[in-house]
Amino acid sequence: MMVIMSVLELVSLTILTQMSIGAGDFFNDDALFRLKWVDKVHPLVEEFSEENSVVMTTAENEQYRCFLPDSGSEEKKKTAYTGPSAKIVLKPLFKSKACVLKLEPYWTYELCHGKFLRQYHEEKLPGNNVKLLEYYLGYYEAPSVVPSPSDLIPTKKIDGKDIPYYEVLMSNGTLCDIKDKKARVTRLRYICDLQGRNEMVSLEEVSTCEYEGLVLTPALCSHPSYKVKDMPESNINCQPLTGSPVYPSGYQRLNSADTQNQYSPVKPKPVSQPRSSSQPTPKVSPVPIHPVDTSVVESFLKGEYCLNGGGREWWKYTFCYGKYVQQYHEEKGGVRSSTINLGTWNEDIHIKWYHSPERLRTTSLTTISQFYGNGDICDVTGKARQVLVKLKCKETLRLPAVSLSLHEPKTCDYILLIESSIFCSLISTVDAHGLINFSP
Repeated sequence: MMVIMSVLELVSLTILTQMSIGAGDFFNDDALFRLKWVDKVHPLVEEFSEENSVVMTTAENEQYRCFLPDSGSEEKKKTAYTGPSAKIVLKPLFKSKACVLKLEPYWTYELCHGKFLRQYHEEKLPGNNVKLLEYYLGYYEAPSVVPSPSDLIPTKKIDGKDIPYYEVLMSNGTLCDIKDKKARVTRLRYICDLQGRNEMVSLEEVSTCEYEGLVLTPALCSHPSYKVKDMPESNINCQPLTGSPVYPSGYQRLNSADTQNQYSPVKPKPVSQPRSSSQPTPKVSPVPIHPVDTSVVESFLKGEYCLNGGGREWWKYTFCYGKYVQQYHEEKGGVRSSTINLGTWNEDIHIKWYHSPERLRTTSLTTISQFYGNGDICDVTGKARQVLVKLKCKETLRLPAVSLSLHEPKTCDYILLIESSIFCSLISTVDAHGLINFSP
């Protein structure tokens, strides 16, 4: 062990003092180095040259020439990309009508990409009226300058990794009463996630009426500079010089001792270490996971927390679990008009549908399907409208972001797909009739 440690120390010392890698590169937390012993009869990879090597001597006077990796090779790869910029890659998303929701116990956040970010709370009033409290946290501001490929891409530390992001400014929001009537502004940071659904997974108020949000999107993954990079590992290849074995003697003794210990393990004696009472025993913390707020789940399952979709379209829709799916038009001030009932919840009707031969009998480990029938009569078919509601588990940083989409595959026959991590904990509670039995 002492021989190997001295070799590693020599490698470190020589890198710091003689080679172009430099102290900052060698002790970078995002880089790993592996020491490898290579037989002198096998040529090394061409990019290793004697100009980028050092000669080291072990305690037994065994000599090795160690070749250091080229620190500039990764930078060359970064500048080789000539495809569309991040702005161009995200343009289809910003031109689409896609909107997503982020749920919190009181506030709901609606992000319509390339349009606006809205914060609102709805309070049900007698009848069909709704009291709406809302603030626009910013409107989309298209970037005027396209960054060049050589520009430094900003990163954000998430779970110990530096994640590259593309920032979008949402400005000219609702005026802030606390901050001299200045408009609210939000900086949205879009990051690559192949499993993402363009959802906003976090939003925080970094200063009064100024916000920062994080959006996961697969669209950005086509740009190599925005992909999450694995921690690089570089080999330091060491060739024996004349008269030296391929593996240092100390290394061979260490391997031999390890092999023997596999068959006759020796338990080390416990050593008591003095510890100050002011310094508690450190605990190993797991990777941070953001749990779903159970109060949000409870309110949703009670039908108190309804989900709204449709963005700024003429027709919007709302889903109140265990109650109904409705389509409506919203006048100024949050007053709803032209409300159409697309489907109403009835447990007996759902169970009958769930066990009917017409239902496609496929077992899904990620989706809960429920039937809402007896909607308003359709003028075209003369039959009651109906909705198949699909609640799909979507693990995304385990945060309660929600995406909704309403489809009409047949006239007055709808499918409402809702994807969120809040449904992941509910999958295991579904009984033989497709009913959720959740208890916090």
